[in-house]
Amino acid sequence: DAPVRPSSVPAAVADPVANPFADELARLRAAQAILATAPAEVIDQLDALDRDHPRGALQPERAALRVFASCGAGATDRARALAARFVERYPTSPLLARVRSACAAATP
Repeated sequence: DAPVRPSSVPAAVADPVANPFADELARLRAAQAILATAPAEVIDQLDALDRDHPRGALQPERAALRVFASCGAGATDRARALAARFVERYPTSPLLARVRSACAAATP
């Protein structure tokens, strides 16, 4: 028998019902960690987070990450639309400046 290795999935992710905030945070951090290398996967992970935590505490952070991932995936029109929506919904967010300039590097 092969040795049993401990799961690399945080306990919060393994049981999202036990602590929804911890699950949301762990999954958001996991998505942030792959932003530079897999922006399309980040969007998929954010879609899953939206389904699992529709009223989660980290909605502004998720919305900002979706803008960054859309820029990274080359979907600049979509990213700009998402950024405009972010500005309307979260006008006092500390992420506002980053969201506003998210696709600037992608613009020729």
